[in-house]
Amino acid sequence: MGLVTAQHHHPETILQSAEVDAFVVACFEDERPLLGAIGEFDWWLIQRFSNAIRSGVFSGSRFERVYMPMKLGRRQLHFLVLGQGTKDNAGRSVHNTKTCLKELHAFQQQFRFRKIGIFGTDHWDESVVKTMEGEFDLWIMS
Repeated sequence: MGLVTAQHHHPETILQSAEVDAFVVACFEDERPLLGAIGEFDWWLIQRFSNAIRSGVFSGSRFERVYMPMKLGRRQLHFLVLGQGTKDNAGRSVHNTKTCLKELHAFQQQFRFRKIGIFGTDHWDESVVKTMEGEFDLWIMS
């Protein structure tokens, strides 16, 4: 177990493979339409994240966390959406990274996922992310 950095994984490929058990995506409250990784997943999943926002399920506000299970064909998908607040406040935040990783660890413990792919976390503090090494397989995808 450990920290794996994987780059240039196309959402369609990652969704259809069994490479990752669960997906973690960042969402900004002032970014519509959705951009980045969550925007790409949204496109491949026929606007499921956009529809959830329009329905008031989540907004992307800072520290907001939403677990969204969904099906894609026969595959059960598990998403944890991490609200990041406004885009202009997205600078590296040790506090935000630590909080997200604590919750990510609890998410992993609750569902017993072995491989979790994290997308759209370019602004996270890398030194804090590395402290999770050995806890479970954490795939940093960009």
